[in-house]
Amino acid sequence: MKRLRKKYIINKKYQYGAIIFALTIIFIIIFISIFVTHYFLLSTIIRKIEQTGYFPRGMELINLSFKPLVIVIPVIFILLALSYIVVIFISHRTAGPLYSLKKAMEQVGEGDLSVRLKFRKNDEIHDVAESFNRMVDGLRKKFGNFKSSSEK
Repeated sequence: MKRLRKKYIINKKYQYGAIIFALTIIFIIIFISIFVTHYFLLSTIIRKIEQTGYFPRGMELINLSFKPLVIVIPVIFILLALSYIVVIFISHRTAGPLYSLKKAMEQVGEGDLSVRLKFRKNDEIHDVAESFNRMVDGLRKKFGNFKSSSEK
């Protein structure tokens, strides 16, 4: 029988920060999209009123409402592309250290107990690096100093 996970928030600072960041990006994109759409829609209708002297109705109003989409849709795609780039850089703060951890674990698995993990200042999961280094130190004390895989 499958066990249900009971604790979803494990690293509160990181997870809540990621949630707030993602919601902020979504809010900004929605706000800018609404603002740009309304601005261009209203300016198009006002221009039509100034040109003709009457408020557009029916199909004319529908046709005018599609004109701003020519500007709004590219703006939305640009904002989404920028947010994608930002998320890639931020997620690298976790993915990079996990990649380093994986490589270090492979080295320890091959018998190299000289491995030390050190993450960059802004990387996440520093506590994992500390635990890993303590584990390797404990193995080194228990089993003695093995030669590194580069010395074999």
